[in-house]
Amino acid sequence: MNGLNIKQVCKQIKAAKPSILWWRNNDQYYVTNRHWIIRLPVDQTPREILIQLFSIFAEIPAEGQILNSWHGSISNISKISQDVDGTVYSYMQKAVIGKVTPLVKVGDMDVPDLRLIHYKGKDGKNRILYVNDEYIRMVDIKREPVYCSGEHSPLFFMDGVLAVLPMRRYAEPDDDEAKFILNWMAANMVDATAAID
Repeated sequence: MNGLNIKQVCKQIKAAKPSILWWRNNDQYYVTNRHWIIRLPVDQTPREILIQLFSIFAEIPAEGQILNSWHGSISNISKISQDVDGTVYSYMQKAVIGKVTPLVKVGDMDVPDLRLIHYKGKDGKNRILYVNDEYIRMVDIKREPVYCSGEHSPLFFMDGVLAVLPMRRYAEPDDDEAKFILNWMAANMVDATAAID
C-alpha cells in the first residue's frame, strides 16, 4: 500500500500491545490505540501488519468482531458498539489541507516529540496543531498531505487510512508560542517537503 510506512506501523502496533483494539467491519480492518486509528481494506492489508497483529491476539477477527488487548489480557468483544465511520471519519467532510512542518517540539520522559502541523481554519486564521511525531511517521509525510478537521479533532492521511488525534493544547490559539511559530514559519517560508530528512 503506497504511502504507508509498514515498518513504522508495525512498530506502533507493537508499542500499543498493552492497549490495542483490532476489528473487522464491512470488509475493513480497523486498528487503534485510542490515539490513532488505521483503516485498511481486508484484501489489501499488508502481510507484515497482519503478522504483527496476530502475534498479539493469536487470531484474526471475524466480520463484526472486536479483539481487545488490555494490559496483557486478551478479550473478544462480539459486537461493535459504535459506528466508527460516523464518529471518527465524519470529520473528514470538514477537513482542510494542512502542512506538515519540519518543526518538532522536543519532548521529555512524559511527553513525546511533537511535530507541528499548520493549517488555516474555516475562519481564515492560521492554526497550529501538535501531533506525536512517531504516529504520523506511519505514513510518508513527504508525499501524503495531511487534512485537518479542528484543534481537537482527528487529522487524516491517505484518505482516512490513518487518523491521528492531536495533542490537546490548553492555551489560546493566539498565545505567544503559536504567534512565534507562525511568524518564524512565515519568515522562513517553511515548506512541507522539507519536513523529513
